[in-house]
Amino acid sequence: KIQEIIQGKESEQETEEIIGSFTVKAVFAANKKMAVIGGEVLSGKMRKSGKIRQYRMAEKIVKEQDEEGNEIEKKVKEEELIGHAKIESVQKGQETVNEVNEGTECGLRIQHKDLIFEPKDRIELYVEKN
Repeated sequence: KIQEIIQGKESEQETEEIIGSFTVKAVFAANKKMAVIGGEVLSGKMRKSGKIRQYRMAEKIVKEQDEEGNEIEKKVKEEELIGHAKIESVQKGQETVNEVNEGTECGLRIQHKDLIFEPKDRIELYVEKN
């Protein structure tokens, strides 16, 4: 598989599939290896034992030129990758479940290494294809 990617036969994007997107509304508990967060599934689904990416909106200053050739600075908001982690469990109300669908609020227990979760972060669940 890696040899195919190196030779250009298969792109890296094709080796994974996005399963769902989640927005963080609250952080209930967190330490250096675990976090319990609450939020809503924006698209797709969230499922137990899934791999995730954490994104956060960040403001960046971009330098551009106006019509007269003067350099101007513009503030631009864009999503930044913060890190990777794994969903340990999914909770809907008081019940631990295997997965939760789009439009549903739920809690996620996340196993990570030194990530800090904040409200408005976006979590993306993905699976690697073989």
